[in-house]
Amino acid sequence: MAIEAQGGPAAVGTNESAAPEVVKGPTRGGPRVTAAWVLALVALVAAVAGAVGGTGPVGDAALGLLTGVALLFSIVHGSLSVGWRGIGTFFVISYAVGFVLEATSVAYGFPFGFYVHNTGGPRLLDIPLVVPSAYFGYGWIAWVLACVIGRGTPARSVGFERFTTPLVATLILTGWDFAFDAVFATVDSRYRYTHPGGYFGVPVSNFLGWLLTGWIITQVFALVEQKAATRTPPAARAHWALPSVVWAAPILPLLGCFLSPPAGKVTVGGRTFVSADIYGSAFVVSLLTLGLVAALALIRALAPTGTAPDATRDAQLRALP
Repeated sequence: MAIEAQGGPAAVGTNESAAPEVVKGPTRGGPRVTAAWVLALVALVAAVAGAVGGTGPVGDAALGLLTGVALLFSIVHGSLSVGWRGIGTFFVISYAVGFVLEATSVAYGFPFGFYVHNTGGPRLLDIPLVVPSAYFGYGWIAWVLACVIGRGTPARSVGFERFTTPLVATLILTGWDFAFDAVFATVDSRYRYTHPGGYFGVPVSNFLGWLLTGWIITQVFALVEQKAATRTPPAARAHWALPSVVWAAPILPLLGCFLSPPAGKVTVGGRTFVSADIYGSAFVVSLLTLGLVAALALIRALAPTGTAPDATRDAQLRALP
């Protein structure tokens, strides 16, 4: 199933050597358009499997698959939105910022607080090299959702939007962490905090750290987006709707965990929590973070004027240096 560009916005930028690619018609994106649809479908299938599997091996595998799907989807969707150089720029920014702040937190407690990673695989400065990729995979989707919700059209930022869009994206990305950290830091034991906090052992500093990390990533990208992008964003509504599907997919596995939670309790730093309560809270939080954001973005993307660029926006984009 192909997504057709329906009169996309004009090419952005005046640097002729790096002018954004403008491709119109059903051939725009080619196999990558199909890949985006396939990945969104895989996310839905994995979500349903996770809902059925609950806290068992199938449910765990589904959550792992969803993380991989988010990473691949961001690569494909980003290449369609801002070109390979544009999405490559976002990857470098998000991975570098995520790695540096993870490392400073493990070593010095800033900005997330002191903690220890239990994830396996190759490490550098005691940080599993796979961990910072999450800032890219979910960071790009959070960025796109913020663009859809907060801009007149999801095309590249104009004027003050270069500063407002990163703020929205930061809150959206931190909402993802808010939904999962209580599970990851307790029953899953992916990491443990040296000084556990009140939210099922997760300290407030962790969420403040996510706000800072997310803001740096998205704000830096917003400032270089115009020069880094080599492709004009598509106008097709489906292109901007698909990220909502991938973003909301983890809700179903959390629902499965909530409906069939493991028995017992988990103790973190001398604090004991009921496992069922942890999963129940994670599911409710996911509805109010992942679900609400995805619903707002989906409504916005599919609205009659949600993605159609207007003449004023086109003129603003052409006038940008």
